[in-house]
Amino acid sequence: MSLGRVLIALIVLLVAGERPAAAAESLSIAVGGANIVAYLPLTIASELGYFKAAGIDVTINDVQSGTKMAEALVGGSADIGFGSYEHVIHLRPKGLDVVCIMLINHTYGAVIGLTKEHAATYKSPADLKGYRMGVIAPGSALDVALQLLIAKAGLSHDDVVSVGVGAGAGAIAAMKSGRLDGISHADPVISRLIRDGDIVPIVDTRTEAGIKYLYNGLFAGSAVLSKESVTKEHAQAVQAFMTQIIRAFRFMKTAPIDQVMALVPAAYYGPDKDIYQRTLTGNRTTELPTIALDLLLQCFHPVQDKRKRRRGGRTSRHRPRRHRPPLPTDAVLHYASSCTFPFPSAAIRGRWSALSDASALV
Repeated sequence: MSLGRVLIALIVLLVAGERPAAAAESLSIAVGGANIVAYLPLTIASELGYFKAAGIDVTINDVQSGTKMAEALVGGSADIGFGSYEHVIHLRPKGLDVVCIMLINHTYGAVIGLTKEHAATYKSPADLKGYRMGVIAPGSALDVALQLLIAKAGLSHDDVVSVGVGAGAGAIAAMKSGRLDGISHADPVISRLIRDGDIVPIVDTRTEAGIKYLYNGLFAGSAVLSKESVTKEHAQAVQAFMTQIIRAFRFMKTAPIDQVMALVPAAYYGPDKDIYQRTLTGNRTTELPTIALDLLLQCFHPVQDKRKRRRGGRTSRHRPRRHRPPLPTDAVLHYASSCTFPFPSAAIRGRWSALSDASALV
């Protein structure tokens, strides 16, 4: 190679080396209570540096309630939201393009409890009329749980006062203040209030019996939401984000519990680290989240209808191939923008239909 060509090659390499690296794509995340165990993978992924390693710049905003999360998503201040699936049910009929891109669980673990005095005289949901009940925020999933309970007695939202108390220490303080008659909340808040004797549960959906009583069975619970426009315009970034969330779920499930707890901010549990750790340990026994499973199957392996075709003058039915390659072992979402999850599967719809008379779901 001539000296001239060598110099040209060196100049090209130097110029290429001086080019700035491609800027990381940014995503804004709104979470309706970062301390809630179902949403903890978001914090874990951030603490472990997963997002940075994947080349995405993630900003996490703890808005403390699912209602505010939905507002941020619809208003455009958030690209992705962590909240309850039912926001999709509420918002889609209004023409808003909110979709579910991951279904985390099939129950919130909602517990509705009353002060000892009220619990001693409680006989039916009708007794809740006129009570002041703490919820994360009016309109949140835990408020809906309360509305479903009072609907069993023919009461409406106006018959009970829902008081927003937030998702963390504020909820505990509000219940201990004596200004509330009860609360509809989840762990770790609920376990602390029960341990301290501040409430007595009247409905506990951490149990199979409680889920069946309040919801008629399992349902679409906590979820990761976005908008169709975001999944189209930022497809690669959303893909990368969801992949790291699944990595965090796997870490939480397989790493020693002490390693997991070391990544949890102390503000999430305050003086109740033991309660938070027990709650987290209990959740580790469950399976990895349902990533819109029926949707993924449709995206990867479209269902083929039986079709008639002619063979030598005879009509025969074509049998679709039953073989389905396994989904990616790390549950990576190679989804197309059309493969978002705007409405529940038939099985989940059946669960919600039994609750359709509740005023909160209309």
